[in-house]
Amino acid sequence: MENLRGSSVNDVKLQNRRLVLCTIVERPMISRGEIAEATGLSKMSMSNIIGELMQAGIVCEPAQARAESASPGRRPAYLDLADASPCEVGVFISRHDVQVAVGDLRTHVFWSRSASYPERMDERTLVGMTLALIREALANCRRPVLGIGIAAIGPVSTQRGTLLQPANFYGIHDVPIVRIVAEETGYPVFFTADSMAGAQGEKLFGEGRAHDNFLFLLLWEGIGCGVVVDGKLHAGEHGLGGELGHTSIRFDGPVCPCGSRGCLELYASTARMAEHVRARVEAGEPSRLKDAQLNWSTILNAAVAGDSAARSAVEEYCDYLSCALVNMVNVFDPEIIYICQYENPKAGELLAALLQERVRARMLAPDCRRMSVRCSTFGSRSVMTGALALVAGKVFDGTLPFMP
Repeated sequence: MENLRGSSVNDVKLQNRRLVLCTIVERPMISRGEIAEATGLSKMSMSNIIGELMQAGIVCEPAQARAESASPGRRPAYLDLADASPCEVGVFISRHDVQVAVGDLRTHVFWSRSASYPERMDERTLVGMTLALIREALANCRRPVLGIGIAAIGPVSTQRGTLLQPANFYGIHDVPIVRIVAEETGYPVFFTADSMAGAQGEKLFGEGRAHDNFLFLLLWEGIGCGVVVDGKLHAGEHGLGGELGHTSIRFDGPVCPCGSRGCLELYASTARMAEHVRARVEAGEPSRLKDAQLNWSTILNAAVAGDSAARSAVEEYCDYLSCALVNMVNVFDPEIIYICQYENPKAGELLAALLQERVRARMLAPDCRRMSVRCSTFGSRSVMTGALALVAGKVFDGTLPFMP
């Protein structure tokens, strides 16, 4: 959240409300004195704002806190988000399903549903499934809804609010998802690529709060990279940033489905890892994967368990991926690269260690940088957290009103 301080005299009332709300969201069960210290507001101004927020049902003084603080003398009054405080709807259009959740301003989810795609899939089916889940979410929500955040596999155009043409996605292309959802629901809709959403969630609610320059690497059946520069999400002029998987690491390489040549995803991919494992098994190397289905999950988990063929495949994957990451590090100079992958934490730790070793060995001026690779705060929940955070972020930056 932005590190701003309000003024207790002749300041913009809306900004001061926002500062108080942001402080309560960021620090649950906080006292009035701590809020005053964090925001720089006078006690009178702060008390007036808290009264307004409580009257609007946004914050409350939990009964549990009053009971726990029972002691001789004056008891501090602790504040937190109210159970009926405004919420947001998050949508994740992934490669295999649509996920919808309802969460509060801290992105704590209290309702969620998902629907897998049928074998025969097209734009009309995708839109219908998405709208049906959103309608169900709204019907089950008894709290004010501030807006809807949508994260989707890329490439996307945030400027147009359009899902463009993801590779290997049933031929679906140019879906004006923001306009469709906004017209159907009447709510403000905010939209970005899945990796950018993950970066937003990490910055607002994760470990990334402490860092102003980092990359958020989303790995699975594609490779996306959210970028945070000077504390702000950097999606580019047209909202097309983050497509690390479609940066070329070989100018004369094979043609990618995106139309370019030598794209990273042609080399750092599940298919390539599977080929690597098969070749080693066929050469006689013992492996627990000899008769197993080879996919991202089985290969990574086997590598964690010490299978040499799987480990070799993962190392090759990281060799290719590190080539692109070194370029990103040399251009953006991040302090941290966060990794999100949908397997057990040990798989993430393995990838982080392998990538950190390779990037540090090749990046420019290593003695002048602090750069580490770590697992993301929210793991497999990162993208949905980010979709919800798209709405919360608009509240925190003053774009989206949160009071009647």
